[in-house]
Amino acid sequence: MTNKKCWICGEKATTREHRIKKSDIISKYGKGTYKGKNEICIYEKNKNLQMIRGANSTLLKYDKILCSNCNNSKTQLFDRAYEKFIIYINENKNDILYKRFINFSDIYKNNMEEGQRNLYKYFVKSFGSRLAHFGYPISQDIIDLLDLDKFQTGLRLNFAVNEDKLYFGNLDNNLRNMIGNGAIFCNQSFVDKTANIEYYTYNEYYDWLHINYYYNQFPDGNLGSTWIADNQFIYLGSSYSNLTDDMREEMCAKAQQIVKIKEII
Repeated sequence: MTNKKCWICGEKATTREHRIKKSDIISKYGKGTYKGKNEICIYEKNKNLQMIRGANSTLLKYDKILCSNCNNSKTQLFDRAYEKFIIYINENKNDILYKRFINFSDIYKNNMEEGQRNLYKYFVKSFGSRLAHFGYPISQDIIDLLDLDKFQTGLRLNFAVNEDKLYFGNLDNNLRNMIGNGAIFCNQSFVDKTANIEYYTYNEYYDWLHINYYYNQFPDGNLGSTWIADNQFIYLGSSYSNLTDDMREEMCAKAQQIVKIKEII
């Protein structure tokens, strides 16, 4: 469903936001045309796998849901804060996984408060764009906070380590390089068109790191501490992939083979 107005300001929507951050796509697969060894694909529920030929593929973009000003000037600092966050994740993976927390002062230095606030607003932009693309209503508090330094909102996030991707990703490159968006869940009464939106849950992921969204819903404490740009630290929870038993058994068999090879060596 196409949203013809910018979901942030209400002006005419003229630009198409990436479903997955373009810089993430490039960091995982490079800038060039994806063929042969670098060939990647996109999976959407109830659709066949579709091959992606480059980071600017229209398959990686939403419909026009933002005006040029909101997608660029207004939210540029948010995008940059996220890019710094991902660079830090990539460069400090082992340390993060050992400690199971992220210290924002390590990322944004003396601008820790502003940096994490802009990071949170990036996630708000990502979440709002997802809702807008599929025609879901966006609560006003989500829109309003983009202009505020202090705000109240029903949107809460937490961060989890996907243990299957972390462990089995060393055995299967496809798991290690997975980035994408999960499904949006909301109250059944809205789906049945008998009531307004009461809550949303949603997640997106960058490799082993899963970002979970909860609007007007209690966060799952197993998936990490609740965060609304209000803490120097993010404490990471644990989650698992939707690997079938057969897939997990196959991965375990590969792991045992690798252990045996190491023992022989």
